[in-house]
Amino acid sequence: ADDVKTKYRRSPKTAGRLIGGTAYVVVPKKSALVKLNAAGTFIWSGMRKPVTAEETASLLCREFRVGKRKALSDSKRFLASMEKKGVLEKA
Repeated sequence: ADDVKTKYRRSPKTAGRLIGGTAYVVVPKKSALVKLNAAGTFIWSGMRKPVTAEETASLLCREFRVGKRKALSDSKRFLASMEKKGVLEKA
């Protein structure tokens, strides 16, 4: 996740749903239900195709009015965390 050019996609081994504006993702392999925060829900919901930390940071800047540096840091942390949990995978 240190590489801002690495592309991530939703893992095809998961199922997700928006409930009340919050994304919940089931990861059967880990017997886990992952609840995403507002920024995570925004990123996950918009992942129609593989994305990079750089791309998600730009979207976060526009949607949440945060600075580029913070958005990029948050983006990289989110993508790495979701990969570790099995929600996302490298494309």
